Amino acid sequence: MRPPTVPEQAIPVVPVEDLRKLLKACEGRDFLQLRDTALIRLMPEPGGMRRAEVIGLTVGSIDLTPTSPSSIGKGRGPRGIPYGHRTGQALTRYLRAWTRHPLATFTDALWLGQNGALTDNGLGQMLERRSAQAGIARIHAHQLRHTAADMWLAESGGDETSAMQAIRLAQPPDAAGSYAASNADARASRRRPETRHRRQTLDGGPPGFLKAA
Repeated sequence: MRPPTVPEQAIPVVPVEDLRKLLKACEGRDFLQLRDTALIRLMPEPGGMRRAEVIGLTVGSIDLTPTSPSSIGKGRGPRGIPYGHRTGQALTRYLRAWTRHPLATFTDALWLGQNGALTDNGLGQMLERRSAQAGIARIHAHQLRHTAADMWLAESGGDETSAMQAIRLAQPPDAAGSYAASNADARASRRRPETRHRRQTLDGGPPGFLKAA
């Protein structure tokens, strides 16, 4: 007898409108507002960074010239993560504030809090707190990775292979299906001619790239 087939559970993709509300909740000029804005803009960018990659970024990882901070991921070595103009602006503003942080002389960790470098738990708590402030359902870090894949799939017309290459999945081949399943109906709607004009991202650029309007 074969074991019963377990239905595939698609991880919810974060709606663009919720991402905008999340960023709205981070608006301001204090250190944590600048940090959280940069974090939330970077995580759904093409490349779909894992939580460990995000937390592991250092100030030296960020190269603002070619717009591709490098990160370390699951033994595969450094990889470039492309990002758009607005994300670059957010990173630049945060880096200026980072140099004035009391802990900046003791660590090169990119994401700092009041008592040290941001941890995995700290990232989750930040997203929970900002989601509550934005009045939206709690967003988890892994959802932002799926959102990055969804944006890429929408832009590529559903090309799962290129999406998996872009986010550098270190998972079994059938993992592509779980990423593709998320928001599949919405992507199909965006690809229909009568709804193509609705395709959008945080800043009104093409899906997958958070470009300036």
